[in-house]
Amino acid sequence: MLKRAVSLLIPILIVWMMMGCEDFEQKDFKVEGIDIQACSILNDTTVVPIAAGGKNITLYDSTWFGEAVYSNASQIIDALNSDDSDTNVVRQLITGTTLYSAVLAVDTSYLALSSSSGNVVVYSTSWVIVKPIRPDGGVVVPSNLNISMELVFECPDVKFRAEFSDLGSSSLLQIIKGEQFTGSRANILLLGN
Repeated sequence: MLKRAVSLLIPILIVWMMMGCEDFEQKDFKVEGIDIQACSILNDTTVVPIAAGGKNITLYDSTWFGEAVYSNASQIIDALNSDDSDTNVVRQLITGTTLYSAVLAVDTSYLALSSSSGNVVVYSTSWVIVKPIRPDGGVVVPSNLNISMELVFECPDVKFRAEFSDLGSSSLLQIIKGEQFTGSRANILLLGN
């Protein structure tokens, strides 16, 4: 009786093990969607330096700090867009295929953002937090902050990725240095989605 049970159990175990091996098949994981374009741009070495990324906005108005930034967002955007005191300084980021290298001389920097798409995906190769602020002072909450494992594998330098919806055509981009931030520059890419 025991011999018969073992003879029935062995073929069942072999079939079960063969079916279980499918779980260990090799699968190819690839970057998808807008991340493909971002990875290509981030792996390129061409960057546009932004000297104004570290410019303190209190140089425009001494009251623009802390919570006052939100209530004066529209005026700050206008000041950044109309400042022509140094024609070599970029103060406005535009969504597209340009990889910007922003100097972050202070812990919190601000740049104007001009977007032809209401939906924007922001990438950075530095430990930063990026918060878009609408002209009315409202902070745009990211709809997605996930970095896929595929993107980490293909573009290991990506430290920040956030998807924002309904930005409108212009907003104020608040860039905050993270605790792990080292150096003085942050590469930032903004793609319309």
